Amino acid sequence: AIRSLTNTAKEDEKDLKNVSFNFKLFKNFTAGFLQSIQSIIIPEEKAQLAFFALLITYEQALRFYTDYLNGDVYYHINYPEHNLQRSKVHLQLLEDMLLHYEKMTEFINAF
Repeated sequence: AIRSLTNTAKEDEKDLKNVSFNFKLFKNFTAGFLQSIQSIIIPEEKAQLAFFALLITYEQALRFYTDYLNGDVYYHINYPEHNLQRSKVHLQLLEDMLLHYEKMTEFINAF
């Protein structure tokens, strides 16, 4: 949910300057999520939540790129390089998320 919710652009945005990580939405979503699972999350899981948000974003970038290389057999496309563009968007989002990683971790740890 974090990769989809916090992206300021469409998943297939052509202008990568429009892609960024919305930290405020991250905080709001994460606060609600942590509040709802507070009684069942273990410290090791909580300590890795920010990393997992980055990891799933990277994984999705790789999945779009792999599908592009394999002839677009998994994800529906609207134009020939659609999955390639989706991959670029996710890599741009990941880059911006990395700039916020310390703040993400601090927010989670303070919760």
